[in-house]
Amino acid sequence: MFTPGNAGSQREIQLTIEENEVFIQKGEALDRLLNNADFNLLIMEGFIKENSHRIALATDNPALESADAQGRLFGQLKAIGYFNGFLRKVDNDRNTAIKTKAEHEEELILREQEERDAQLEA
Repeated sequence: MFTPGNAGSQREIQLTIEENEVFIQKGEALDRLLNNADFNLLIMEGFIKENSHRIALATDNPALESADAQGRLFGQLKAIGYFNGFLRKVDNDRNTAIKTKAEHEEELILREQEERDAQLEA
């Protein structure tokens, strides 16, 4: 058995593994979305690519030269950028979580082996 001092560490490692699994699941969900033709048509092509291009062209429209109109256009571009950044973050978080989860699982295996070895010596 783990001593009380080590039990918290073991529990923390287990919680970290569980948290990493959530990031991995979100990354897998992102993969499914990116492989979905409807998502690509509506979101990646329509919203992110075409809509951002339309907004960028609209910034030069004389009817939209007011500071208020330009602010709205810039806000829309920021929203697209934020969403695109969120998708990248989900992917990056997943990649980090895969590595971290594996490291923590190895740590638990080592601790369990140490525990077994200590029991055999006792």
